[in-house]
Amino acid sequence: MEIRRLSLQHFRNIRSCIVVPGRGINILFGDNGQGKTNLLEAIYFLSHLGTFRPTAQKDLVRQGMQWGRVEGTIEDQGVPKDILLTIGEKEKGVRVNGKPVSRGVDYYGTFDVTLFSPETLNLVRGAPEGRRRFLDRAIYSLDRRYLYDLKEYRKILQQRNVLLRLIREGRVPRRELTVWNEQLVRTGSRILQRRYRFLKEYVEYCTGIFRQLVHKEGELRILYHATLVRKGEAMTGGLSEIQEKFMAGIAAVVDREIQGGTTRIGPHLDDLSFEVAHGPAKSFASQGESRMLALALTLSEARFHSEKKGAPPVLLLDDVASELDPVHRQRLSRFLCRMGQVFLTTTDKDLDEKMEVSSTRFLVERGEITLVKNGEKL
Repeated sequence: MEIRRLSLQHFRNIRSCIVVPGRGINILFGDNGQGKTNLLEAIYFLSHLGTFRPTAQKDLVRQGMQWGRVEGTIEDQGVPKDILLTIGEKEKGVRVNGKPVSRGVDYYGTFDVTLFSPETLNLVRGAPEGRRRFLDRAIYSLDRRYLYDLKEYRKILQQRNVLLRLIREGRVPRRELTVWNEQLVRTGSRILQRRYRFLKEYVEYCTGIFRQLVHKEGELRILYHATLVRKGEAMTGGLSEIQEKFMAGIAAVVDREIQGGTTRIGPHLDDLSFEVAHGPAKSFASQGESRMLALALTLSEARFHSEKKGAPPVLLLDDVASELDPVHRQRLSRFLCRMGQVFLTTTDKDLDEKMEVSSTRFLVERGEITLVKNGEKL
């Protein structure tokens, strides 16, 4: 996939701009606080209908304005798509080729983007929620049915938690749990099966890319920790086995669930861990290794997506090169030249020369985006 044209109005600090990016590497350079990440955020918003930074939707609209607009012409394996997102104070409008899209779940997959940002570093050392979001997003970008299952599971989970509290208060008989247990197991088991299948393939990509970036012996290990099995216990990933263990797990904890009023087992509580040669990355990886691991996770997601869909997603890299030494910068540049369309932010106006890559360069100053060629603004 590629962005052929991007138009913004009243988005963050960007009053109005039209950007025609190159097909390969696009470098957005300028001082901090000028709007480089805002431009990446607009591209991400065009893909996910949401932002990668914690913010209210109304704060995406430029200060003092009542509405904002993000419009992109996308080329998907030779097929053009026109996407228009409008943002108001209370609602968001979505149109693809002039036709409105009423549900976000029906939109995903229209435009594929993979992101690395400073927040991506939290995948290694942060809370489990971030790792679950990373895993789920990587899967549903390839399989929309998985997103339907996630949404259905969350509804079932919410209703079951309400029921657990009613049982605790003596207002509902315990037998009412049976139907909700069956629904939770049925939907949750499909989610778990899809996660197992994805990780089995994804880890091969990630191990190879991590080794090429870091140049170290030994394989990276990605472990899935499911609440429905004991720590260290293996599962084949077969649906019938998952359902059986899920139901047995519920039976084992249901008394504590009623007492606490919340579901204590299922994919909503699972976690991932990463192990390198000397042990768990969360505990033993240096800051530099953690950064390269997070970058490897992102590049592997993009490469895996490209293999499965037949075309690479647009790759967004926010401030990725600022802390890389020349050796790792060169290793990264070799990957980027094979990744399709890339948008990379930096404060270094000479980054393309240091990375030895050909690029389309844009200067970002106070929300203004200007194409630069041969050192001259155009």
